[in-house]
Amino acid sequence: MEVLLFEMHVYDRWGNELYKSTDIKDAWDGKMNEERLNNGVYVWWLRAEVLVCGRRVVEVFDKGDVTIFR
Repeated sequence: MEVLLFEMHVYDRWGNELYKSTDIKDAWDGKMNEERLNNGVYVWWLRAEVLVCGRRVVEVFDKGDVTIFR
């Protein structure tokens, strides 16, 4: 399996984009501009294109939410 394309976005409840990455190795750490975000629910979505067995491209879309509680 080879990832050809990857993008992930995280938004607050007002729809403001807080995080964006096109590197599958990057992980969101619950911060924006190096500052910890407040407790709350944040929405994420991702899109990827994966090459399977060297010949078949599969598109993956997923979304969900994460709750920060410190």
